[in-house]
Amino acid sequence: MLPLENVRVLGLAHSACGQSCAIVLGDLGAEVIRVEQVIESDPTPARNATSAEWGTELGEAHEAPSRNKRSIALDFRRAEARKMVYSIAESADVLVEDLRPGIAVRLGIDYQTLQKINPRLVHCAICEYDQRGPHEDMTGHPMNHVAMIDAQRGFGRSSPDTSCLIADYCGGLYATTRILTALLGREKTGRGQYVEITIADTVLPLELL
Repeated sequence: MLPLENVRVLGLAHSACGQSCAIVLGDLGAEVIRVEQVIESDPTPARNATSAEWGTELGEAHEAPSRNKRSIALDFRRAEARKMVYSIAESADVLVEDLRPGIAVRLGIDYQTLQKINPRLVHCAICEYDQRGPHEDMTGHPMNHVAMIDAQRGFGRSSPDTSCLIADYCGGLYATTRILTALLGREKTGRGQYVEITIADTVLPLELL
């Protein structure tokens, strides 16, 4: 028996950081339900096309983060989508999301709302820099996170691509650790908690390399 069997994870994260976190949770036995956002009125193939329609190369890139996951597609502009998230969250143990600051509140899927539906829910929010501070409105890329704390020097002449992957996976593994700790704490308190992961902060130890 895997350690996270009977644990349900609702995945609203689409970054490599959030996806890698959910993959690890799935590897440990959790049931992961991945929510993909679609916009019904938007014909852009990159938003709405299935992996088969994208072709082999893009299809594989789309399918790789889907390991160990079941997927549903929702248009969050519709009230039905929010009701579906509420329904899943009611029986979920963990929610992982990487929405920009303020978006979860606007969509009505923030921790304060969801914990009223399910007090045992562990809500993990992944952000680029911080939720409340001078960088809260900044968008980011893993290479930005590495550059901000000068961790690139730790890689010598490594390629930027390598640094990008490390930044994402550092954040993903740190998020996984925090989630597992929160689940352990729930065994003592009976309640979930809000966990915030800042990718730039998780890369900070690399500065010591």
